Amino acid sequence: MSESQTSFLHVENHGDVVILQILLDELREMKSCYEVRDQMIQVIDPAKTHGVIFDLSKVKFIGSIGLLGFLAVRRKIPESRLFVCGASESLLKMLTVCRLISPKNEGNPPFEWHSNVEECLKRMQS
Repeated sequence: MSESQTSFLHVENHGDVVILQILLDELREMKSCYEVRDQMIQVIDPAKTHGVIFDLSKVKFIGSIGLLGFLAVRRKIPESRLFVCGASESLLKMLTVCRLISPKNEGNPPFEWHSNVEECLKRMQS
């Protein structure tokens, strides 16, 4: 396992799984949202990454522009499993309404959801 940190992300590598913890409490302003997106894209190597976990435990709000970073990662590694975890109830509702997750992980949304990083890692193995 290796770790690093940028101004907006804490990054952990668990083999071929990258855990991206967003360090901002809001993804609302265009400048910071684009910087987060660029930093997420920069740490993902499509040849070595088979899964990404977005840890949203520090995030309180995501505006529509903030979602672009998550979707950019989806486009960069379209065959990989992507998980969201640590999201507050209000974030879960917003992600569900936007059809980015399914609370019961049903259907085919772009991201799977679990309560914490450990659960995501466990699911990644299955």
